[in-house]
Amino acid sequence: MDKKMFFLDLDGTTLRDDKTIPEENITAIREAADRGHYVAIATGRSTVSALPIAKQLGMLRKGCFLISYNGTKILTLENMEMLRELFLPVEDAAYLFAEAERYRVHVQAYGGDEILARRESPELDFYANQSKMEYRIIPGLYASQLNMGCRMVPGLYAAGELPSRMLSKDVSGSEMMPESYESKEAVSVATPKVLLASLKDRALLEKFREDHREWESGRCVSFFSAPEYLEYCPLHGTKADGIVFFENYLGIAHENTVAMGDEENDLAMIRAAGVGVAMPNAAESIRRCADFVPEHDNNTAGVAEVIRQFLEL
Repeated sequence: MDKKMFFLDLDGTTLRDDKTIPEENITAIREAADRGHYVAIATGRSTVSALPIAKQLGMLRKGCFLISYNGTKILTLENMEMLRELFLPVEDAAYLFAEAERYRVHVQAYGGDEILARRESPELDFYANQSKMEYRIIPGLYASQLNMGCRMVPGLYAAGELPSRMLSKDVSGSEMMPESYESKEAVSVATPKVLLASLKDRALLEKFREDHREWESGRCVSFFSAPEYLEYCPLHGTKADGIVFFENYLGIAHENTVAMGDEENDLAMIRAAGVGVAMPNAAESIRRCADFVPEHDNNTAGVAEVIRQFLEL
C-alpha cells in the first residue's frame, strides 16, 4: 500500500465557521490513520492553540503531526517531539514592530505559550479570544531597536540606556504621540512569526505589505492568514516547506501528498502538494490554483469528502 499524507489547514478548512468540528471529519481522519496513512495539521495558529483541536480530532496518536505557526514549528502528536523549529531574526522582528508603530497598526509576537504585545487593542482581544491564548503586555518589547525609522528626542537618555521617550512619524508624516518607556525593561524575543492585525482596514495591511516588499525579499515571507491578519515568517517557515520536510522525513512520495486549505497562507502548500485542494469557500484566486475543489465546504465536512475520495473509503 502506498501511504498517503494529508495536510489539513484548520480555520476555514477543517473547522466550521463557528470553530466547531464536523463529526465526519473526525471519523475520516481516524479511518485514515487506522489504515496507516499520515495526517498533519498545517495551521498558522500557535502550537498551544492548535493542540486542543488536535485532541478533538483524535490526532494525539502515532502517524499524526502538527505544523504550527505556518510552518516554523513541526512536531509529532504522539509524543510532542519537536522535529523542526525556526525563528525570525530578532532584528527583523524589531524592524516590523517599529514600522507597525509608524503605520499605526496592531503588531504582536509570540513567546512560549503567550501572545506578546506592547499594549491592549481590539485586535489583540479579538485574536486572543479566537485562538484561546493568553497574552502579555510588554511596553518595552523590542524597544531597544525603536530607533529604526524613528527620531529620538535628544537629552532624555544616556548613551547605552533605553530612551524614556521618543517621537516618530506616521506614514502621513504627522508626529505620533510620544511613547513612554520609563522604568520599562527593553525585551527582545526570538519569535516564530510577527503578526499585524486590523479589524477594520484591510487596505492598510495591504499597503504595509506592498511598501515593505523590497525589505522582505530574501529576508522573510509574508501572507494573509485571514482578511484581518498579515503575517511575517522566516524563510523556509511555510506550510509548503512542511510538505517538503515530511517527504524527506517519512519518505512519502510527492504524488501521495494531499494538502487542503482556503486562505493565502495555504496557497504555497496547495501548489507544493502532489494534490492541492482548495475548499469551495476559498477565494477564487485560491481555487484557481488547486487540483481539486470538493463539493462540500468547511461547514459541511469537505475534509472528510477529500480523505474518503482519495482513499476510496
